[in-house]
Amino acid sequence: MSEVHHAVPIEVFADGLEARKVATPVAKKKKPEELECSQAAASCEKAFRSMRDAYVLDCREQAIFSHRCSRLSDLINEVQDVCEVSYKRCKGHATEGTFWQMVGLRR
Repeated sequence: MSEVHHAVPIEVFADGLEARKVATPVAKKKKPEELECSQAAASCEKAFRSMRDAYVLDCREQAIFSHRCSRLSDLINEVQDVCEVSYKRCKGHATEGTFWQMVGLRR
């Protein structure tokens, strides 16, 4: 019998790392430019979707808790944190309705 191995695709990690790369400078600025804000938001949303889907399909549903799944979980948290800070910087004030909170992942 052959075994089926599930792994989180490298592209998912690339999306997450790109979002973190784009959102970090925005999170560090007091008043980021509108273009920076829209790029960070788009990158964060794309990364969130791909990472969430990969985690649910490749890790949780298959009950696989490999090194890649653990790293993906860590990356999701890292990206979530920096994206929330960048959203707040772009809004100019803290909000209760960030993207991460709307989808129910923020505690």
